[in-house]
Amino acid sequence: NDSEDPKNNIPRYLNDLYVLELRPGSGVLAWDIPITYGVLPPPRESHTAVVYTERDGRRSRLVIYGGMSGCRLGDLWTLDIETLTWNKPSLSGVAPLPRSLHSATTIGNKMYVFGGWVPLVMDDVKVATHEKEWKCTNTLACLNLDSMAWEPLVLETLED
Repeated sequence: NDSEDPKNNIPRYLNDLYVLELRPGSGVLAWDIPITYGVLPPPRESHTAVVYTERDGRRSRLVIYGGMSGCRLGDLWTLDIETLTWNKPSLSGVAPLPRSLHSATTIGNKMYVFGGWVPLVMDDVKVATHEKEWKCTNTLACLNLDSMAWEPLVLETLED
């Protein structure tokens, strides 16, 4: 944190990208800051990043979701690994609440997002009452990375 606050209590959000080059068999590790193209995602912290490779294996994308930048974020950005071009795709479906400190993983062509801190909402209304009011959640959301659509999940409950 290179905040100007002498006690480093005020965060400085970043949107830089570092790549660790792993050279097989050489034992050499090298950090790089690549030049990227397109509009950069806004600076953030506490987001997730997953890699999605299309079924044909030709195209891989880094997928950035959510995080924090003074308020919880619910945006999604992709970086084409080959061209190093950023894109903010249009999403459809019912999106989960903005969140930070969540986890995400890819299975097949789906990105699953679990938990995190979300804004506290009023009864039955997806509107934050106040950004400083938030809670930890155990919700699970699913994004189809081919169609860029949030898909509803039906979860079974097992009783003891």
